[in-house]
Amino acid sequence: MPIFLPALLCLLVAVILMLWDPRRLSVGIFLLAALVLAGLPASGILLRTLLGGRLSSTQSTWTLLVVIAVLLAFTVTLGVLLVVNGVMVVKREGRTLANLLSLLLGAGILGYTLAACLTMFTTNLYPFLTLLLLAFPLGYLGFGLVAMLLWSWLYGVWARHRRRAPESVVVLGAGVPDGRVRPLLASRLDGALRIWNRWTGAGASPLLVASGGQGADEPDTEAAVMGRYLVAAGLPPECLRLEERSTTTQENLRYTRRLLEDAQAASWSVVVTNSFHAFRAATLMRREGLPGVAIGTPTAHYFWPSAMLREYVAMLRDSLWLNAFGLILSCLPLAAMLVGWTLS
Repeated sequence: MPIFLPALLCLLVAVILMLWDPRRLSVGIFLLAALVLAGLPASGILLRTLLGGRLSSTQSTWTLLVVIAVLLAFTVTLGVLLVVNGVMVVKREGRTLANLLSLLLGAGILGYTLAACLTMFTTNLYPFLTLLLLAFPLGYLGFGLVAMLLWSWLYGVWARHRRRAPESVVVLGAGVPDGRVRPLLASRLDGALRIWNRWTGAGASPLLVASGGQGADEPDTEAAVMGRYLVAAGLPPECLRLEERSTTTQENLRYTRRLLEDAQAASWSVVVTNSFHAFRAATLMRREGLPGVAIGTPTAHYFWPSAMLREYVAMLRDSLWLNAFGLILSCLPLAAMLVGWTLS
């Protein structure tokens, strides 16, 4: 039992944070830490089995080689799939930095793996040490990404099954450069309308808020375009409210909260956006003091990896100073080695 104590403590912290407010990434951080720490004893048992004389030296060698081969194959496959996905996204959505994220991550994984394999054929110790110490900042970023993917999925399951009548259904805007609702935004609007219909059918009377300002390339505010779409789809105009000032997700939620407070409908909201964006929207709801849940609507599968990476970068930016400190701290061993190498 003592060997599982760190894992149990992390799990306990995750549960406490979840019960307090599940709209925070720290829940996923502690949950993933609990899973990793629980897996360490199993790894120790495997290592003792390999090195403790229960297997012959030949069997131990082959077992280790199989484990290494499986890990290498998984890493290379992941890198290739991300590169292929990135090329597909660029072809369909255009060559922007956000659309290149999947391709860049896949290329980085393949490059790091290739470099690690090449260090096996050199007697120079510094390339190996560089890659080893570079794993600290990469591990910091990778751990956070996996924690976000894990908890955003679990949060989405929880949010969809949360049964509390909302006073408002809020749909977050997306670009309307030609004044038309595109498929990404239509998915949000149709999802919000389904939720509104379900709760009105159950006897509630929530407002439906369309939130989004006007960009430089947009002929009208996103909220106005969204409002026309919703009314054409059957929403009674008296149930619609427009928030037309915001230009970011955080402003969406900040100005919507003020609008709902003025309408005395801010006690519980369901915020509707696309699946890749829902968890970050939930964290910003918490930050802006808007009670409720964020629910995601379907997104094209090919678009999801790059979109999730973009959301992760945005979440790193949302807690900029904390993550900058973590990255600097994780880079110190590498910096110390490079300084020592330069001075030697």
